[in-house]
Amino acid sequence: MKRLRTDLGDLAGALDGLSQNPLPPSLEITPRISLPPSGVRVLAAQLGTLPGVSEVDYGREWLDKLEALARGLRVFGAGALFTVLGAALLVVANTIRLAVYARRDEIEIMKLVGATDGYVRAPFLLEGALQGLLGAALALGAVIAVQKWLLPGASQAFAFAAGISAPNLVPAHGAVLLGIGTVVGLFGSWLAVARFLRT
Repeated sequence: MKRLRTDLGDLAGALDGLSQNPLPPSLEITPRISLPPSGVRVLAAQLGTLPGVSEVDYGREWLDKLEALARGLRVFGAGALFTVLGAALLVVANTIRLAVYARRDEIEIMKLVGATDGYVRAPFLLEGALQGLLGAALALGAVIAVQKWLLPGASQAFAFAAGISAPNLVPAHGAVLLGIGTVVGLFGSWLAVARFLRT
């Protein structure tokens, strides 16, 4: 009642006519650790079974909307990841294809004097792998910059919405990303060269 009077400010005089406190007795509980939405639901269910508890209010509607938003963001993130991987593969394959066609006369001469497909393919595979590695390095640098300067304040909100702790990019993750970029570049260049060598 005291808090309500404080919150009402200038309108607190409206409470003066009450002979007794009409608000039911209540407890506000704050978990010691940050809980995901599922943990909040479990805690609310446990509290609802305690004797003397008639209602547990934990903002269920708001929590449902937040979880739906988090699910949508995860689906969007997965779709964006596959779209970017496909786009990177196409860019590398087309770039290497242009390089192959620019050197097609040299390649035909090399094939006439006995060069194997592997010998012809090797420089283009290296070029594609290098393109993929450099592209992944640029993307990794951008992710590290965003993580360092833009996300520190939003980490708690992310942890609550996603149900997991906020992601921190560690060196192992960076190595995996660089490896994926290199493999995508290598595969794209292999596709481009293989198509040329078949013709």
